[in-house]
Amino acid sequence: ESKKIKLHPNPSFGTINISHPLFQEKTTLKIYDTLGKEIFKQELKENTSLTTINLNIPKGYYSMEIESKNEKYSDKIIID
Repeated sequence: ESKKIKLHPNPSFGTINISHPLFQEKTTLKIYDTLGKEIFKQELKENTSLTTINLNIPKGYYSMEIESKNEKYSDKIIID
């Protein structure tokens, strides 16, 4: 079963809302620059369906991963 995770707005000026299903276990959000360097990491709260992150990073393209024990989701984000 594919869980639906949505990022908005994308492109963003730095604040990104992540709508996701309720996580029942430890889930980690990581953001990487174009060279693959981890530049942001945050644990997502269990039993919540919306997470807002404020990124103070330069404009550009980034990769995002949300990973729990059993699942992994990846997407691209643009900071404008």
